[in-house]
Amino acid sequence: MEEVAAAAAMAVPLPDDLLLEILVRMKDDAALFHCATTCKQWRRLVADPGFLRRCWPGDHPSSFVGFFTRIRGRGRRDGDADPTPIMAPCFIPGPQSTLGPDGRYLISFLSTATAGLFNDAVPLLSHRGLVLVRLFKARDTPGCADPTILQLAVCNLLAGTCDMLPPLKFSSAFNDYMWNGYAILTSTDCPSEDGPLLHVPLINPSFFKVVIIGSGRDDLMYTLHVFSSDKASWSVRSNCFNTNAQSHRYGSFSDAIVCHGMAHWVFYYYECFHLINMNGRTLAHLLHEAPF
Repeated sequence: MEEVAAAAAMAVPLPDDLLLEILVRMKDDAALFHCATTCKQWRRLVADPGFLRRCWPGDHPSSFVGFFTRIRGRGRRDGDADPTPIMAPCFIPGPQSTLGPDGRYLISFLSTATAGLFNDAVPLLSHRGLVLVRLFKARDTPGCADPTILQLAVCNLLAGTCDMLPPLKFSSAFNDYMWNGYAILTSTDCPSEDGPLLHVPLINPSFFKVVIIGSGRDDLMYTLHVFSSDKASWSVRSNCFNTNAQSHRYGSFSDAIVCHGMAHWVFYYYECFHLINMNGRTLAHLLHEAPF
């Protein structure tokens, strides 16, 4: 089988799916990894988690690490003499997760979080080790109880840090989080707007963007809100859709999927599903009119 693989390497390049079928049939583990040194294409195929699970289905850890949700725990609120039940973000590991089998609170990943910061907080979504959290009780942030103010934080699980974003003010009470579209983008997804658009972007581990398509409850149109960590401020683009989608018709968004520099949402509006695509670098976006 190793001779067949070597002959394939010297012949006309084969498509990935055919090469995978050859490689997965190799019984000698050492020979398989020797094949991975043949070229970049073969190394990429052999190192793919899906391929490794095909070769060793019971041994290779799942690529699904886990998810965040809220669970009831014990904490101390201001003025309470004894700990009282609170809702806090908690990590739930997937099967064979690389982070172990036990769940733990989000704050256990962090070294810079203020005590009590995540009381009643809601995890919104995560991407590349960053978790976006909505805060309902953010200490040292005046006015955070105002329903027209949205307070968010970005937790970096790899660096153990927590960045409080500037409060975002709406003209009316902010809609519940499920009615708005969120996305997190890193420098891997989109290089800085001032820099060149490279085929392989330069990675800045501290750079991120938070994108919200949302509205206040009494607003008529959706607005695009973008926070960029290099500018440390929000930018706003009113009436962001190229259509007359009105927020008072109670459209709702899926979690964003970010891939190849694009953020994608499924938008349920007026009893139909639509697809929203947004370029993470230019923030150009499009609401597909065709429902599905």
